[in-house]
Amino acid sequence: MNKIAKYTNAMLTGLTLTLMVSCELNEGSKGIVSSDSYYTTKSGVNNGVVGLYGYYHRSLGDASLFKDKLSAFTGADDLTAPATKGLYTEADQFYLTGGNSYIKVIWQNEYRAIMACNELIQKVNPANFDTTFYNDAIGNARFLRGILYLDLVNIFGDVPMMVTSEINPNIAKSSVKTILKEVVIPDLEFAKQHVINTERDVPANVQARQINGKASKTAAQAYLAKAYMALCGWPAKEDTPENWKKVKENTKAIINAGAYGLMDDYAQNFGYMGTPGPAVQPWEGNEEAVWSRTCNASQAAFYGLRSRYYGAFWLEWMDFYLEWHFYEKIPNNYRKQFSTTSDKNWSYLGFNNWPYCATYNHPTIMKFFWGGMTWDIYRKARSLSRTAKQENYPEYIGFEHDYENSSDIPEMRYSEVLLMYAEACARTGEDVSDGIEKLNWVRRRAYANGITAKKDAIGDAITAGTLTKQYWKTATPVVDYPQSGETDLIKAIIDERSYEFIGELGGVRWFDLTRLEMVGTATSARDSREIELKGNPADQANWRMLIPASEGGYNNNLK
Repeated sequence: MNKIAKYTNAMLTGLTLTLMVSCELNEGSKGIVSSDSYYTTKSGVNNGVVGLYGYYHRSLGDASLFKDKLSAFTGADDLTAPATKGLYTEADQFYLTGGNSYIKVIWQNEYRAIMACNELIQKVNPANFDTTFYNDAIGNARFLRGILYLDLVNIFGDVPMMVTSEINPNIAKSSVKTILKEVVIPDLEFAKQHVINTERDVPANVQARQINGKASKTAAQAYLAKAYMALCGWPAKEDTPENWKKVKENTKAIINAGAYGLMDDYAQNFGYMGTPGPAVQPWEGNEEAVWSRTCNASQAAFYGLRSRYYGAFWLEWMDFYLEWHFYEKIPNNYRKQFSTTSDKNWSYLGFNNWPYCATYNHPTIMKFFWGGMTWDIYRKARSLSRTAKQENYPEYIGFEHDYENSSDIPEMRYSEVLLMYAEACARTGEDVSDGIEKLNWVRRRAYANGITAKKDAIGDAITAGTLTKQYWKTATPVVDYPQSGETDLIKAIIDERSYEFIGELGGVRWFDLTRLEMVGTATSARDSREIELKGNPADQANWRMLIPASEGGYNNNLK
């Protein structure tokens, strides 16, 4: 498990007390110190920084909210939910209410995490510490605050902009553009300059799978690029060559640094590591995972870092599916075969009786299945006894529970960096051929040299001899851009993003549809088998979740 998760159990207590008492207690009050005093030592600051990650990982509420956040993204065509799952279908039907309890918890807990960041930023005195230590601590807090606000504006649009630890009961909403320009971008720029994380920034350490759940310069650069993309699109609409050059500059820096790369097997991003055996490594911290939500089920009783995200796509309680028209347009390559199924067979795993597509009459998103797999299901798939499995492949998979597990959830992968870079090249007209090559890297990895995932042989479909390391850097005419009929490079990039990130926590498809004002167009192809629409998908008022109605009861400015 990521190091940051291991230590948060002890450290979070200190930060929680700090936030609770900072305005009420003075030093010496029955052994509890004020936050001003708490942050006067390096140990106090270190404890506080680690505690921030506890707040951040809890910002989706309890374990189930890791998956329930997807309810904000079901308006996109890569996600739908059963009609019986009302809170998940509000966005899918474009019929939003301020009473969605899942969205309310996300709102409340993300702001709690932001206020924790504000507390540390405001209370740590630079005069007490050397510059490098101080800037690293503040950089971690500003990184988290930046990506939290980026998340909030993607889900809610205009929201209150809180940048101090003082509570303003009458605070008004700020525009998406203001928040991006005054908080998100400056915070991520600061983190990019000052955070220190050699395990996740130095190529040898990343490729050796050293893991660390703290911010890195690489992660800051990736989210900075995404923030500038958001600034260029709806509703900010500051679509300038200068902003696209910022996207290009930050993504190109990550590519040139050489620390990160694509996993040769797409499936390796979601727990599957190819042929079992002693050479198989734990999947956490892989060289494609630029940023992940870190989870640790063994400590969940204290601060709720169990992951049920993978359980959203698991067997009879599956909460999310693919819309039919989206599924049918996905290129039928290895990535699709691993990621989805629309009948009773999942060729990659060898099921011949998978009833859940028929139960809900929708294609099933399968790529997360490994993260929620039990020994019983695995044994049925592989025809191995549990004893034989444990004796021969003790390090393989290793998930400890079927839906409450320690599986880290990737939020920013290197493939997204490549596709952001490709789009920036296309829009600026600079290094276009290089941008096309990066698009082709992702396409080639999806194609996997034409391999078809075999029906009954996990790990036999892809072997070390079949896919050589970084084969995706070699020209592959059958998939390289442009193919017959492809004339729009930007459309090809946006389409590739939609296929690559199906159902992932970052909400990439919804981010693209809204920033490019494509929601109505995408929904126009909706199949008759989908859940009935109640609102108008072309109405931009239906593109952002409503601020919880309870907030308006406390503050008229948020009604």
